[in-house]
Amino acid sequence: MHRHALTAFFLLTVFVGGCSNSKDGTKEFGIGVAYNPREEGHAGDAMLYGTQIAVNFLNAEQKGRNKFRVITAPPDLEDPITIANQLREDPAVIGVVGPRTSGEAYAAVGVYSDQEHAGRHAVVHLSPTATSPGLSGINKWFFRVVPNDNQNAKTVAQFLLDTLRLKRASVVYENNSYGRDFAKVFIQAFRASYGTVISRSPLPLNSSDSVTYAVYAAYLKKLNPEVIVFPGSAEMAVALLRALKHIGTTIPIVGGDDMAGIEAQAAEFPSAWYVAYFNSKTATTQQSKDFDNAFVAAFKVHPDQRAAMAFDAAMLIGRAALAAGPDRTKIRDYIESVGKELSAYEGIGGAVAFDARHDVGKSALMKKVGK
Repeated sequence: MHRHALTAFFLLTVFVGGCSNSKDGTKEFGIGVAYNPREEGHAGDAMLYGTQIAVNFLNAEQKGRNKFRVITAPPDLEDPITIANQLREDPAVIGVVGPRTSGEAYAAVGVYSDQEHAGRHAVVHLSPTATSPGLSGINKWFFRVVPNDNQNAKTVAQFLLDTLRLKRASVVYENNSYGRDFAKVFIQAFRASYGTVISRSPLPLNSSDSVTYAVYAAYLKKLNPEVIVFPGSAEMAVALLRALKHIGTTIPIVGGDDMAGIEAQAAEFPSAWYVAYFNSKTATTQQSKDFDNAFVAAFKVHPDQRAAMAFDAAMLIGRAALAAGPDRTKIRDYIESVGKELSAYEGIGGAVAFDARHDVGKSALMKKVGK
């Protein structure tokens, strides 16, 4: 995504930034975004873009009264705790989209819940992409709109067995908490359904040594699995696949949601699959089509799953504010009731209904690269 498109779009929208009251005297609802503009690779841009489209939609429903606006922390802040403090202490913020990653969520969850002041200034936050199982039920103010990694690992296991009809897998995982936990649950689910795991190998965290990948590739070539299951980053998956290709071996790879970035190499690795929460190419509902069209019009690219899930999170915060008013506790209570006393929210990534631990019961998609 192009950052200049974001800047131009913000300049053209009258409801981003500015004062805290709209022109007709009605207090605006500020939807915060836990956005770090200095993050490497601009990884949070999609989250910000998706939230902006949601604000556009919410304001259009209010017949141009511009009741909602996006609020971010100052651009010189990059630490998730500092960003959380800034958003929590802004009285205009009625809910926050984010944090983006599980690590950021762990760091900032106590700030958003205002542990320091016994919750006096707490604000609800909905992550569009943090998937660690350890975040389930972590406190009353944190929710997420995507399945956790345990659910995703089981989805991958059943996809391999039921859809791709592959029963012999090698598991290569990034040696961090995400990779280890995903691998463990996948292996249990795969074996329980009579799949065979012929190897389980950790890749050193942030490995960039081509010799390392060459060794792993030679080992996998010897084992000759039907599929490689890879819970890890797209960068590491690409390095491994290129090492395999270099020695004349092509083995399909299936990864978690962290592998979504492999779309940039779709032509090179067309047999790769990964966990996804939204696919603009297969959007069927009117809202998802409208979202895709609006996103393309604003940013000249199709939205990815991160943007789509940020859209759903922001729309849910907006719906809560319209129903409950600007009170942060009432907004949190409204969101808590979604899927219980209230009907599920029909998002563009599927129905959102929160369980007692603030997880969603929906299943992820399995997306083939480039499709």
